[in-house]
Amino acid sequence: MRDVKKPKSYFDAYIKSSKRAITLYEEGIARPETEADHRSQLQHSVYSQRLHMLIACYSRGDEVATVAEQFPAVVDSLELSLQGDFADPFVFREFDAYVHGLWLTSLAHLLKAPDELHDRIRDVFRDESDPIFDRLAQRTPSSNVLCHPRPYGDLLNALESGGPDADKGYKKFLKKWYSGMKRTYWHGSHRGENAGYFGYWCLELAALVYLYEIDDSSFADHENYPSDLVDWARR
Repeated sequence: MRDVKKPKSYFDAYIKSSKRAITLYEEGIARPETEADHRSQLQHSVYSQRLHMLIACYSRGDEVATVAEQFPAVVDSLELSLQGDFADPFVFREFDAYVHGLWLTSLAHLLKAPDELHDRIRDVFRDESDPIFDRLAQRTPSSNVLCHPRPYGDLLNALESGGPDADKGYKKFLKKWYSGMKRTYWHGSHRGENAGYFGYWCLELAALVYLYEIDDSSFADHENYPSDLVDWARR
C-alpha cells in the first residue's frame, strides 16, 4: 500500500468497479443506436475511468511496471474522447483540464512511455501552453505566464531559482499542493465511501524531479509525493 487514506479492500473494490464501468461504457459506444452526443460522453468517461484506475493501482501498491502497462490504453481513450462534433477539448484556462495536461505528460515520463506516446500527448495539447506544461512536454515555452499561478507559482519560482533556495521552494509547493487543488473535481473525495477517491499524488513535481535530476531526498517521504514512480523511472 502506498496510500494511507483508504485500506487495500477499498482500492480492490474501486478497481473492480472501474473495469466493470469501462466495459459498460464501451458496450454503449459500440451500439449503433447510441446518439453521437451520448457516445462522446461515454468516450470521455472511458478515458477518465482508465486514468483514475491507473492512479488507483499505484495507490494500492501495484508494481510500477504493471501500472505502466495500462498507460497506452489511457492515451488511446484520451484521443477517442476528443473525436466527433460533440467532443469537449482540453482548454488550460479550466483548472481540471490544465491538471490533466500536467498529469498525462508527467506519467509519460515517469512510466517510461515510448516517444510515440509522448508525441500523441503533445498533439492533444498542441494549442495550449504554459511554462510548467511546456517543460514537461519538453518543448520551448512560448510564454512565461502561468495559466494558474495558484498553486503553481511556487513551483515555477523554485524551478527558475536553482541553488539552495530551490529545495525550499519545492517543499513549499508540495506542502500547499493539496490545498491548492481545491478547485478540482476530485479534491476531498477521500471523505466519502463512494466519492471516487483514487489517490492524491503530485505527479507534476515528480516528473520534473526526474527530468531535471533534482535531489528529492528532503521531501521524498511526503504523503503526496509519488517517490516510487521517480525511483522506478530513474532505474
